[in-house]
Amino acid sequence: MRRISTLALCTTLLASTMACGSDPSPVDRNTSRDPRLSQISLPAGFSIDIYAEGVENARSMALGSDGTLFVGSRSE
Repeated sequence: MRRISTLALCTTLLASTMACGSDPSPVDRNTSRDPRLSQISLPAGFSIDIYAEGVENARSMALGSDGTLFVGSRSE
C-alpha cells in the first residue's frame, strides 16, 4: 500500500511540475467590448475582462463555493 501511495504522489508531483512549465496560450486582448481594457499591460498568462459595471470602488473579488461572486469595496 505504501508503494502505491508513493507512486501516486510522485506521479502527481511530476504532472504538476510539467503543468507549471508550460507556456500559457496567448490572450487576444482586442476582443473585449471596452476598448480601455486593451490599454492595460498584463503579464504573460493573465487576462482581464469586465464582470459588472456600476460597482463603486470595487477593490477585490472572491468566488464562493456555490459560484457566487463576492466583490469587496473601499469607501473614501
